[in-house]
Amino acid sequence: MASSFLFSEISGLNTWYVDILNSVEQGVFIFDNNNLLKQVNRTGFNILKQFRPNLIHIETVHMLPIEVVFPDSVYGNWAKRFIKSRNNPQSGLLENMVAASGDSERIYNVHISRITGSSVLETDLIITLDDVTGQKQSEHRLFELQKFADQGVMASSISHELNNFLGLILGGVEVTQISLGKGDIEKVTANLEKLKTAVNKM
Repeated sequence: MASSFLFSEISGLNTWYVDILNSVEQGVFIFDNNNLLKQVNRTGFNILKQFRPNLIHIETVHMLPIEVVFPDSVYGNWAKRFIKSRNNPQSGLLENMVAASGDSERIYNVHISRITGSSVLETDLIITLDDVTGQKQSEHRLFELQKFADQGVMASSISHELNNFLGLILGGVEVTQISLGKGDIEKVTANLEKLKTAVNKM
């Protein structure tokens, strides 16, 4: 009787634990001390499925090696970095890691942490992936808009300066015409030199 009660309690806790994992918006991957996938939440499975649509059930990825879960062809050297981080006692945030396959490309902030069981040999590696692609695209668009705005200010400033020189040239042409009408060749020559200087500055 006690065993069946204990089994029922453990089963209920396991369901509760999976429900919590599935409610998290980030992809959560838990690897055992042999770097085999012990648990993945729904979001994590959907991340994998984006790049491998042939994955049908979440159970198909359980107990797969980390190198198979995050193959180099899609994730670059992610698996090597994750395995290396297992020896680093501090948690870490890896920002702007890119996963790409064909036309699909996503940017993730990756957080790595560890949970040690009753012995060091029972250390689980926990990896969370937060998709920041939309945020990065918005930042890029904002940067482009800022660049265009800066170019607009610069164009306006250049236009203002050119208008000043054009005003000087127009005024100089009119004064030169008047001097030419009076036959004042010295004044015409001086005005033409000033006009040449203004054109050179322009």
